[in-house]
Amino acid sequence: MVRGAEGMPERVDGGSPFGDGSGPGGAGPGGRLGEYLLVAPLGAGGMSRVFLARSASGRLVAVKVAHPHLAADSRFRERLRRETAAARAIRGPFTAAVLGADPEAEHPWLAVEFCAGPVLSEALAALGPLDSGNLAALGAALAEAVAAVHTVGLVHRDLKPSNVVVTADGPKVIDFGTARATGGDPRDGGPGGGDPGHGDGTAADGEETLTGTGEIIGSPGFMAPEQITRDGETGPAADVFALGALLALSATGRNPHGSGTAPQILYRTVHEAPDLIGVPDGGWDDLLGRCLAKEPADRPTVPELLAWCAPRASAPWWEAPTVTELIGHHDLAAARAVTAYTDWAASESTASATPDACRVAPTGLPLPAPDTVTAAATADTSPDPSNPAETTVTAATAGDPPRGALEQPPRGLLARRRLLSWGAAGLAAASAAATAAALALSDDTASGGGAGTGKPRRPPSARTLPRGVVRWSREFAGPATSTVALHRDGPALLVHTDTTLHRLDARTGTTSWTYPDVNSVHPDGRTVHALRVTMWDTAIIVLDSAAGTVRWRSPGLAGFPGRPGPLTDAWTPDGTRTLLVRSADRLCLVTTWPYGTRWEKRSSAGKPWRVYAYDRARGAPLWFHQGTAAEAIGADLADGVLALAVDGSGDRRRAAPTGPLFLLRERDGDVLEEIAGGSARPGVRPGARGVVHQAVYDTVEAVDRATGGVRWSRRPEEGDPVGITGAVVGGLVHFGTDGGGLGALDADGGDVRWRRRDVAPLAEDTNMPLVADGLVYAAGPDPAATAASGGRPGWGVHALDAATGDSVWAAPVERFGTVRAAAGDGVVHVWATGTVHTLGGPDDG
Repeated sequence: MVRGAEGMPERVDGGSPFGDGSGPGGAGPGGRLGEYLLVAPLGAGGMSRVFLARSASGRLVAVKVAHPHLAADSRFRERLRRETAAARAIRGPFTAAVLGADPEAEHPWLAVEFCAGPVLSEALAALGPLDSGNLAALGAALAEAVAAVHTVGLVHRDLKPSNVVVTADGPKVIDFGTARATGGDPRDGGPGGGDPGHGDGTAADGEETLTGTGEIIGSPGFMAPEQITRDGETGPAADVFALGALLALSATGRNPHGSGTAPQILYRTVHEAPDLIGVPDGGWDDLLGRCLAKEPADRPTVPELLAWCAPRASAPWWEAPTVTELIGHHDLAAARAVTAYTDWAASESTASATPDACRVAPTGLPLPAPDTVTAAATADTSPDPSNPAETTVTAATAGDPPRGALEQPPRGLLARRRLLSWGAAGLAAASAAATAAALALSDDTASGGGAGTGKPRRPPSARTLPRGVVRWSREFAGPATSTVALHRDGPALLVHTDTTLHRLDARTGTTSWTYPDVNSVHPDGRTVHALRVTMWDTAIIVLDSAAGTVRWRSPGLAGFPGRPGPLTDAWTPDGTRTLLVRSADRLCLVTTWPYGTRWEKRSSAGKPWRVYAYDRARGAPLWFHQGTAAEAIGADLADGVLALAVDGSGDRRRAAPTGPLFLLRERDGDVLEEIAGGSARPGVRPGARGVVHQAVYDTVEAVDRATGGVRWSRRPEEGDPVGITGAVVGGLVHFGTDGGGLGALDADGGDVRWRRRDVAPLAEDTNMPLVADGLVYAAGPDPAATAASGGRPGWGVHALDAATGDSVWAAPVERFGTVRAAAGDGVVHVWATGTVHTLGGPDDG
């Protein structure tokens, strides 16, 4: 098992440290940890949550708070002590400084310098691959940061793009949770040894006591061979290897050890030469080749790397307008959070409240008591050591907040501008708004349906809103960052975790069968289509849904008739992304390379999309078509035609696609027509009938499928990317927005039937609402504590009437980080924190 800094396997048994009123300050924003006033939640990882906070002097900091179920774990506390001691010792302009900590507190915490800016991957997505001068500037800065780590006798061991934040002062290396002492045993009492939390010289657990048997620390693609094989000590040379991989990725847009599953990447790291094709001229291939040498002794030292990069560095690329704009967005979002909190606190300091008043802060979190707000919210007020109660919000004065109230960051604040990646796996990559291609097909007679006035609705009070019931829960082992997908398939729930497919009885949660080694799953009634992706090939496996037996399996794509092979001039590998579409007779697999950003466009230049057609019943290969150098972004197989929308513009994060729509005959793959600009409206083509509803960035449109004429257009929230359901339900098109919120539009005329801003789509990485059986399932606030909420609420699940938007029932669900959901037969299945919870209404059992 591979662990990153926030990837330890865990079982969630406890609640939020603030969810039961026993946490620090007892009330989240307005409460304190040490001298730090909590202002707004930033995010959560598998081991902790991170809050934006303010010191007594007004300085913004990030405070990392351990999850309560880990606070009682001695191994975790030892790890936090070591992280604190390691980070406190490191000093340098390109490392984030630790400002305060209390590993021994009931809820251990760590305060670190707030780095306002994007992670390196987000900055590179905006800039594209770096040229020689910019690459040298990055190399010099990171080498100086790594040198600061090594100077105090530590090795970082997890240097990667998500652990580098680009600030106005340059890139900063963060997260020292996996750092350890170099040389000897960590029990020796040197840096990283002993008990740094107490300084009393007692022995600390060694590495074997902090990790499970067979586990290794690091991130695939950036781990040195000796980290993977444990052949010898992991010393400073391991950080040089990671730095070389990071620079190679920054120069080419791809990892030098390829992509795929973790075992594939680890195998190539140990046994194969790195891919350095495309690195800049001027000796970079030789330098990076030495950095990525298999033997630690063959790599340059950090001072040698710094001496090589420094004279070749150009002006700091992080001062370029493209990057400073990104940094400014992050900085502005933080400033707005502080301003909103201060304004709210000032207004609340004079407000009267009844005991059962429903009041919330701008973050959507519970208020501290009115008589404590003024002191807690004043920027220059520090706690009085002689009487801490005068300036500290406590559980006794603030009251008990709703369970889980602090588990989710405000959606509007963080979804588009990730403020911080430190300690939160869910914030590791940039969150760019992509163009949605969800289609809701209907005929010309779709009725308006639904009810409502179009005004935002308030949920019923706690006295009238029924409580949902947990039908069953099942834990699925693995780290909190595991890839999990849920699918309802008739009476079954398919849970795809890592590479194993589990079929469960949706009513009871009992396992019907499991199938290993599949990478993606596409249920289809009586059959389940799965893809198995290996280092060299992709195979289709068709399973009987009821029995789990294999109906047919393709031999892979390498031997498909008509496909160019490695010995032909036309051959290139298949793309890293796939689309699978089906008709009554055909199964078409589309492989494609990404072209959605400037970086992807450069790294995928000249690589085509491909289509493989199979007989659906028997799996016999039928025809092959190699397309253009562009990305296939959507496909539809109907009426004897495969409609394939492609785009290679590289600017789809903020605009509609501009590429063509290819129409291929289902029978033989011949291209019938190429419609210029058709990828913006993939549901429109000659001979089509009815109306297609689609979302393009922040707009929902109803388009005539035959003519392409727009019947109506609506922006639910201008500037907020929007997602819609895949079908018209009761004459309504349901939508969700990136800033949080749900609603429904009349399918016929586009009028807003209802709008709710206090709830949000369940899954955080999509704006698409979950609609089933006349209900919309949403993330929502505790109805007993608040009637409205800013940002993305995190208390639990609300079931809404799909026609009116009114809350039908609500139930709490412990959740943070990645959430997946599926629904059917009146219940909703939610995967969060490693467990699938199945919820239904109080009268559904």
